[in-house]
Amino acid sequence: MMNRMTLAPPRVRNNNASPGVPRLRVEVISDFDSLVCAQPAWDRIVDLAGIDHPFLGHDWILSWWESFGAGRKLNILLVKDGEDLVGIAPLMMSRQRMYGVPLRELGFIYNDHTPRFD
Repeated sequence: MMNRMTLAPPRVRNNNASPGVPRLRVEVISDFDSLVCAQPAWDRIVDLAGIDHPFLGHDWILSWWESFGAGRKLNILLVKDGEDLVGIAPLMMSRQRMYGVPLRELGFIYNDHTPRFD
Protein backbone atom coordinates (compact mmCIF):
# COMPACT_ATOMS: atom_id res chain seq x y z
CA MET A 1 0.00 0.00 0.00
CA MET A 2 1.37 3.40 -0.96
CA ASN A 3 0.51 6.28 1.36
CA ARG A 4 0.65 9.88 0.17
CA MET A 5 1.72 12.89 2.14
CA THR A 6 1.92 16.37 0.58
CA LEU A 7 4.55 18.87 1.61
CA ALA A 8 3.58 22.45 0.88
CA PRO A 9 6.25 24.98 -0.08
CA PRO A 10 7.49 27.22 2.74
CA ARG A 11 5.18 30.08 3.65
CA VAL A 12 6.18 33.34 2.01
CA ARG A 13 5.03 36.71 3.30
CA ASN A 14 4.82 38.09 -0.22
CA ASN A 15 1.55 36.94 -1.81
CA ASN A 16 3.19 37.14 -5.24
CA ALA A 17 5.07 33.88 -4.74
CA SER A 18 6.72 32.52 -7.86
CA PRO A 19 4.50 30.08 -9.76
CA GLY A 20 7.62 28.03 -10.49
CA VAL A 21 8.06 26.98 -6.86
CA PRO A 22 7.87 23.18 -6.80
CA ARG A 23 5.22 21.49 -4.72
CA LEU A 24 6.85 18.35 -3.41
CA ARG A 25 5.00 15.36 -2.07
CA VAL A 26 6.18 12.18 -0.44
CA GLU A 27 4.77 8.74 -1.16
CA VAL A 28 5.54 5.87 1.18
CA ILE A 29 6.05 2.34 -0.13
CA SER A 30 5.09 -0.02 2.67
CA ASP A 31 4.36 -3.30 0.86
CA PHE A 32 6.26 -5.64 -1.43
CA ASP A 33 3.96 -5.30 -4.46
CA SER A 34 4.36 -1.50 -4.48
CA LEU A 35 8.13 -1.97 -4.27
CA VAL A 36 8.05 -4.24 -7.32
CA CYS A 37 5.93 -1.70 -9.25
CA ALA A 38 8.38 1.11 -8.49
CA GLN A 39 11.14 -0.45 -10.62
CA PRO A 40 10.89 1.68 -13.80
CA ALA A 41 10.90 5.04 -11.97
CA TRP A 42 13.56 3.82 -9.50
CA ASP A 43 15.91 2.65 -12.26
CA ARG A 44 15.39 5.90 -14.18
CA ILE A 45 16.35 8.14 -11.24
CA VAL A 46 19.42 6.03 -10.42
CA ASP A 47 20.51 6.28 -14.08
CA LEU A 48 19.96 10.06 -14.08
CA ALA A 49 22.03 10.39 -10.90
CA GLY A 50 24.95 8.69 -12.62
CA ILE A 51 25.56 6.36 -9.69
CA ASP A 52 27.83 3.61 -10.92
CA HIS A 53 27.42 0.90 -8.30
CA PRO A 54 24.65 -1.64 -7.85
CA PHE A 55 23.72 -1.11 -4.20
CA LEU A 56 21.12 1.61 -4.79
CA GLY A 57 19.52 -0.06 -7.80
CA HIS A 58 16.03 -1.49 -7.60
CA ASP A 59 17.25 -5.04 -8.28
CA TRP A 60 19.62 -4.91 -5.31
CA ILE A 61 17.03 -3.47 -2.92
CA LEU A 62 14.44 -6.03 -4.06
CA SER A 63 16.91 -8.93 -3.68
CA TRP A 64 18.06 -7.63 -0.30
CA TRP A 65 14.47 -7.35 0.91
CA GLU A 66 13.62 -10.89 -0.23
CA SER A 67 16.71 -12.21 1.57
CA PHE A 68 16.80 -10.14 4.76
CA GLY A 69 13.48 -8.31 5.11
CA ALA A 70 11.74 -10.85 7.36
CA GLY A 71 10.56 -9.23 10.58
CA ARG A 72 10.99 -5.72 9.15
CA LYS A 73 8.57 -3.31 7.48
CA LEU A 74 9.20 -1.38 4.27
CA ASN A 75 9.12 2.39 4.67
CA ILE A 76 10.59 3.61 1.37
CA LEU A 77 10.06 7.32 0.71
CA LEU A 78 9.55 8.53 -2.85
CA VAL A 79 9.84 12.31 -3.23
CA LYS A 80 7.94 13.65 -6.24
CA ASP A 81 7.69 17.03 -7.91
CA GLY A 82 4.35 16.70 -9.66
CA GLU A 83 4.55 13.26 -11.24
CA ASP A 84 8.36 13.33 -11.54
CA LEU A 85 10.34 11.24 -9.07
CA VAL A 86 13.14 13.43 -7.69
CA GLY A 87 14.39 11.41 -4.71
CA ILE A 88 14.26 8.03 -2.97
CA ALA A 89 15.02 7.14 0.63
CA PRO A 90 15.10 3.32 0.90
CA LEU A 91 14.12 2.94 4.56
CA MET A 92 12.72 0.18 6.75
CA MET A 93 11.30 -0.14 10.23
CA SER A 94 12.63 -2.81 12.54
CA ARG A 95 12.32 -3.71 16.19
CA GLN A 96 15.43 -3.57 18.34
CA ARG A 97 16.32 -3.65 22.00
CA MET A 98 18.62 -1.10 23.58
CA TYR A 99 19.68 -1.78 27.16
CA GLY A 100 16.72 -4.14 27.42
CA VAL A 101 14.21 -1.52 26.27
CA PRO A 102 12.20 -2.46 23.16
CA LEU A 103 12.15 0.19 20.46
CA ARG A 104 11.35 0.72 16.80
CA GLU A 105 14.18 1.80 14.55
CA LEU A 106 13.86 3.61 11.23
CA GLY A 107 16.93 2.94 9.15
CA PHE A 108 18.25 2.37 5.67
CA ILE A 109 17.72 -0.92 3.85
CA TYR A 110 21.25 -2.01 4.63
CA ASN A 111 23.32 -4.56 6.53
CA ASP A 112 26.80 -6.12 6.45
CA HIS A 113 25.99 -7.67 3.05
CA THR A 114 25.76 -4.17 1.53
CA PRO A 115 29.38 -3.15 1.14
CA ARG A 116 28.54 0.39 0.04
CA PHE A 117 25.50 2.49 0.74
CA ASP A 118 25.45 6.18 -0.24
